[in-house]
Amino acid sequence: MFASEYGHFRIVEKILRSKSIADINQRNQEGRAALMPALKYGHIKVVNILLKYNADIYLEDNKGCTALMFAAENGKKENVLKLLQKEADVNKQNVKNKDVRF
Repeated sequence: MFASEYGHFRIVEKILRSKSIADINQRNQEGRAALMPALKYGHIKVVNILLKYNADIYLEDNKGCTALMFAAENGKKENVLKLLQKEADVNKQNVKNKDVRF
């Protein structure tokens, strides 16, 4: 999680290639998987790696926020488009009834 949050794409790739983690979608205390902070902070290379290893774009954190919401919040068009191409749900709302257009 730390490596994806801080954009350490080489470390993320090395960890995933080595299969030393059991689940790419493992969540932290906030219910966030590695893809979410990578999107939140706009780490495009990390996002590409995580998607290559089939990170789940449909997961929600404890507040009901999805990967697409984090990507939209950051404003990196490339990340938003990648998720839309994978059919991320644009109508999904979080616990505050906000969607990606909030």
